[in-house]
Amino acid sequence: MNCKICKKDVEHLEKHHIVPKSRGGSDDESNLIMVCYECHGLAHDVSFSNKRGGGLIKEKIKQKNELEKQSRKWLDKNEHLVLNKMNELYQEDEDKHMLTLLLLEMHKIQAYHLADWVLNGKMKIKVQLTY
Repeated sequence: MNCKICKKDVEHLEKHHIVPKSRGGSDDESNLIMVCYECHGLAHDVSFSNKRGGGLIKEKIKQKNELEKQSRKWLDKNEHLVLNKMNELYQEDEDKHMLTLLLLEMHKIQAYHLADWVLNGKMKIKVQLTY
């Protein structure tokens, strides 16, 4: 397996969160990269930079923001598909429908989550509730 940073072939890779969980980052694949132990330590060093001169975390945040932007454009053009999917969910499971609406209101569901749900029938999000 190759490290996404140094490209070395190593036996064990670690998951690195692009947007830290402490700052609202998710365990979604779009927020994770697989890196070796050494690069994982360096990735948390704010002075770490990639070969193009930019920070790896900064670059991945930019990629995630671009994904969100493109997903919003797609959703604007295909809003009817999202509404149809929400209506189907309401018919199948009213509780899941209400939970989805709540998570949307809480901004826990991003545009790329919705687009993925409409296109692939799956939405994977991780939410921490505190009472």
